[in-house]
Amino acid sequence: MSQPPEGPPQPYHGPQPGGAVPAGQQYPGGQYPGVQYPGPQYPGQQYPGPQYSGPQYPGVPYPPAPYSGPGPVPMASMGQRLGARLLDALLLVVAAAIVIGGFAGISLATFDLAPGQDPPDWFFIVIILLLYVALPLGAALYEILLIARRGATIGKSVVGVRVVRIADGQLPGTGPALARWVIPFLGSFLCGIGQLLVYLSPFFDDETRRQGWHDKVAKVIVVRTK
Repeated sequence: MSQPPEGPPQPYHGPQPGGAVPAGQQYPGGQYPGVQYPGPQYPGQQYPGPQYSGPQYPGVPYPPAPYSGPGPVPMASMGQRLGARLLDALLLVVAAAIVIGGFAGISLATFDLAPGQDPPDWFFIVIILLLYVALPLGAALYEILLIARRGATIGKSVVGVRVVRIADGQLPGTGPALARWVIPFLGSFLCGIGQLLVYLSPFFDDETRRQGWHDKVAKVIVVRTK
């Protein structure tokens, strides 16, 4: 029986007939003819398998749609958040004026009032219900439903920000949207100071997230989309 040559292994120069590796020679990288490695190799690392190819950002594994640019997902600035809040407030004030003004105008036009005569009592009761029940409820539903289903109110869409879950970057859903609204609402009972502090609380958080207290409770962040 022939003995393998002594000395260090010789470099491999290609497959021999029948696919055999000559004695004393090594195939580069430890691979053998006819065996294919199922993907790229990473020295000292395991084959990573399918990986999410989108951008990453601190503490949040998946970026929210529609952001698809390179680098970290940008957080919404406090200026954008303030602008969105003011736009939504203006929109709600205009809507309230239209509802109350329209109701009052139509009602008074149908009354046959003598000079100096007051409208019936039910007219004032309806005005009070509109001011203290219907309009606040409408404002709450406006924010909760739009944040839950779209991640943004009209004001947020205009300035280019969106609310997403911090766990996966998806839309918040009804529960987190409700929790995010409840916190500043409860703060409003402290002469409005608590509500103001809630809206200013992102200033106290790490700049990589800028979560307000209401964001932390709902486990969401506000990101910039444009």
